[in-house]
Amino acid sequence: MKVLVAEDNAINLKVVHAHLRALGYDVDAVNDGVAALDALEEGHRYAAVIMDGQMPNMDGYETTRAQRERETQSGQRRVPI
Repeated sequence: MKVLVAEDNAINLKVVHAHLRALGYDVDAVNDGVAALDALEEGHRYAAVIMDGQMPNMDGYETTRAQRERETQSGQRRVPI
């Protein structure tokens, strides 16, 4: 299974990535909310998204709202964030 991690802090990203890999997940990482929305739009089937609240360009809260709106409009499954 694949998990998307949206995190702009390199150290936090390394820690989360290491833990997820140890649990057997494949990890895609992005550093802001805009890139997270792009990754979610590309059709990857993520088991979950781990999202930082404060990121440049678009924070995690705004990104989550945008993703929920997209899911509602398209009828796609709701990915856990």
